[in-house]
Amino acid sequence: MTAKQFFNGLLIGAVAILNWGCSGGFQSASSSNALSALSSVTPKTGPSVNAGLAKFQSGLYAFAQTANCSQCHAAAVSPTFAAADVNTAYNSAKALVSMTSPDASVFIAYSGNGHCGVASCQAATNPANVQALLEAWATAETTGSTTTGPTTGTVARYLTQAQTVPATIPLSTSGSSAIMRFDLSRLNIAVPSLAAATLEIEIQYFDANKSEYRILKPKLVNNTAAINLQGIHVYLKTISQTTPGLEDINGVAWDTANLTVPITKVTTLPATTPINVTPLETTADAVQVQSSTDQITIGFDTLN
Repeated sequence: MTAKQFFNGLLIGAVAILNWGCSGGFQSASSSNALSALSSVTPKTGPSVNAGLAKFQSGLYAFAQTANCSQCHAAAVSPTFAAADVNTAYNSAKALVSMTSPDASVFIAYSGNGHCGVASCQAATNPANVQALLEAWATAETTGSTTTGPTTGTVARYLTQAQTVPATIPLSTSGSSAIMRFDLSRLNIAVPSLAAATLEIEIQYFDANKSEYRILKPKLVNNTAAINLQGIHVYLKTISQTTPGLEDINGVAWDTANLTVPITKVTTLPATTPINVTPLETTADAVQVQSSTDQITIGFDTLN
């Protein structure tokens, strides 16, 4: 028996007591607040991408979605490493992976031990695949904190006018949102089919600390032609800072958006409630609060 085999045997025996299974799951104190672990990170100029988050999203997170881990670990069972909000999933998963010793993570054993009683938890190839994904994630976390997003220059090519955040913003736990709307006729580069169009986002405070905004449900209406839209970026600044401001390195949920927006007509925009159309993105983005007079600018890499 090799040292690694011996270690893995100890690991499998040890983690069994953690009661991971779908009926309960273990609780990680560091995953109780989806974004608190990253709340002290300083935003960087332009659309920087957290390399670790990006590698997690394309690796372990994608595996979890394919393997249907979300049936339990999206919300009902901790750890919520398959949550619909990738930032929530990232923070939950990161608490269980040592970036200096990723091969010791409990994810490896549990990926193939059948703890959920379904085939996707029992594939013989899962542990080796998950180990490779963890190693790649750890490399991204430890060798480079940021990579350049798909933009022209230091910020997105197309920018809205800055809008001041609403004076009253509900908590995410309330189930309601404040709304912000951006007149797309005032883009820095005119797009004829958007001359009468509006972009709406919903905004909440992530939790009672009110240290982070939760930005969700971007919607584009009253375009006169179908639009190819790539890359949605949320920039934030105080009222005295230079436009467009900063993109939080943790707020990258929409950076890789690549979609076609059909012609969407809304005759009258509701005054105080969200527009009732399908959002462009179903995940939420996250941006740190900077002041009581923050302003938000939305950027797009491509609009044509």
